[in-house]
Amino acid sequence: MKRAIISDVHANLPALEAALEDIATQGADEIIFLGDAVGYGPNWLEVTQMLAEHAPKAVMGNHDCAVINFPFGFNEVAAVVAEWTKQEINQSEEGERTLQYLNKLPDALEEGEILYVHASPIDSMMVYIDKDTDDDTLKKNFDDIERLAFVGHSHKPLFWEEEEGIPTHCLSPSTEDLKPEHKYMINVGSVGQPREGGDSRACYVILHDANKVEYRKVEYNVQRHIDALNNSTINEWLQGQEKWVEKVHESETKDPFISKLDFAGYLAHRIEMGK
Repeated sequence: MKRAIISDVHANLPALEAALEDIATQGADEIIFLGDAVGYGPNWLEVTQMLAEHAPKAVMGNHDCAVINFPFGFNEVAAVVAEWTKQEINQSEEGERTLQYLNKLPDALEEGEILYVHASPIDSMMVYIDKDTDDDTLKKNFDDIERLAFVGHSHKPLFWEEEEGIPTHCLSPSTEDLKPEHKYMINVGSVGQPREGGDSRACYVILHDANKVEYRKVEYNVQRHIDALNNSTINEWLQGQEKWVEKVHESETKDPFISKLDFAGYLAHRIEMGK
């Protein structure tokens, strides 16, 4: 059985469309989505509708949770984007459909020896697992893994293998064989906002019969998404939000786009640079 596992679309419609087209060429039997349908991008309606249709097995991400609740634990920039997305959805005639979709997402899915969760096995929403995660945190996560765990959240493809209680990681995974006696934690990367330092391609994985993981990188029309960001309402909305403007000015960010309250430019730049 082939499973395509995707994460962190963040309302990037061109990236999701390209990923789904690539998945169709791979003959995947099903698609599992690891959360963060919304946030950072403007096409939340189209993205949530496509995910509901093509990836009925899905879990909630922290940005999804922020829209239906509040942006707990977010930095100022992420919180602004979450609040803007929430207002856009709440004020749209189509927003109720998106809220219904997001509200139905569970924190995690378990299928036999496979766990699907947004952030990490020990914290479904917020804990980042990356190349600098300490050994104690890694061990706690592996203690909660029966054999395989698939995560997103950091937007960085990473592959951890535990042998005899010792976890090791691979920074640039491609195709990795899975030994039946070992445990694995696999970050599938991001479809909609990759953070790989210059690689803006959408990233996801194919799980082959629970014995091999294949990472896929897919080109998409980045400029189309940038145009959608630049044509979005985020900058106009922010100008009328005194509380958030004050928080941004009080933040420690030195980003020139943020300093000018050009959030559309900031988000477009991150997409273009793949970071």
